[in-house]
Amino acid sequence: MKTISEFEPDILALVERLRSVPVGETVTYEDLDAVIGRPVRAQRWLMIKARDVLDGEGHIFGTVARVGLKRLESSALPSLGQRARRGIRNRAKRVTARMASGMTRANDVDPETARKLMAEQSVLGLIEFACRDKSMSEAMSQTPLDKPVPLAIAAKGLLAALGVKVNGEP
Repeated sequence: MKTISEFEPDILALVERLRSVPVGETVTYEDLDAVIGRPVRAQRWLMIKARDVLDGEGHIFGTVARVGLKRLESSALPSLGQRARRGIRNRAKRVTARMASGMTRANDVDPETARKLMAEQSVLGLIEFACRDKSMSEAMSQTPLDKPVPLAIAAKGLLAALGVKVNGEP
């Protein structure tokens, strides 16, 4: 088993190869395999470490499913957030359904466990709602966006999107 320091040459080789990719171009996994001499997807953490280095330099890559990594143009950066929200939303929906199924089929759930389960389902439901494209756009439509919105303002926009009156506002 190699130690982390023994993998450093592999990470640096990946960094150099990825650094040479022009903006808008894709490097295949097969190309990255050739750089380190073995399948890079078998040790994905090597790509993650290389991408972390490049992120710090402003070289941002996105994943092209089953193909490789694409160096993103600045106009494509919002797609990173959209993809993350989609994944978070889908995971929240799946876990909520699993918890509901478990609760329905179990007949020995004590009241404290049921309370905790309901709390988790409530939070995940809110996360799922907040991660929808429509909810996000409605929550942010009232705020000029020249910097990230503070959490309190984003929450207020989300509540408005839910139809909740905040501080007596119509």
